Amino acid sequence: MLNAAFYANVPGGQNEPFEPLYVEISKSTHRLMLMNGSEIMWDKAVGLGKEGSTPEGDFIVKERVLDPLGSKPGVYGSAGLGLGSFAIHGTNDPSSIGVDLSKGCIRMSNEDVRQLYNFVPKGTKVHIAANSSQGSPESQTVNLQQLLPNTLPQLDETPVHTVFHWLG
Repeated sequence: MLNAAFYANVPGGQNEPFEPLYVEISKSTHRLMLMNGSEIMWDKAVGLGKEGSTPEGDFIVKERVLDPLGSKPGVYGSAGLGLGSFAIHGTNDPSSIGVDLSKGCIRMSNEDVRQLYNFVPKGTKVHIAANSSQGSPESQTVNLQQLLPNTLPQLDETPVHTVFHWLG
């Protein structure tokens, strides 16, 4: 079923509704969901900003960065999706997932953010809400990496020598 959403030319794919993917983040459940219309494609735990510092509203992915440089080595983990002054990024501190510790950024495990990175281009919509409009099903166990073709184009959008100052 998931293959058909990404590769509509597979058998049965013509019967799958396709809508642009977007990201929905529920602050109350600490969940990030990759959405295709109203269908949850992928659902993972995230860490958020302390004292409600993760903003709510609608945002657009403006930057896609592998191994983003920050004020300290590895502060943003293995990948980041910049939303302006804050980002969805990895972390080298797994204990920060599921809790409110950052300065406003959305933290994911490095493995999870690398998977998400491959499916979220610049311009993707991100909706952050106090509560999810989709509910919070149990975490999906689909590995998005399994949906990727054997070879990917070598596209690195990481700005050279740019130090990011996301909230962290």
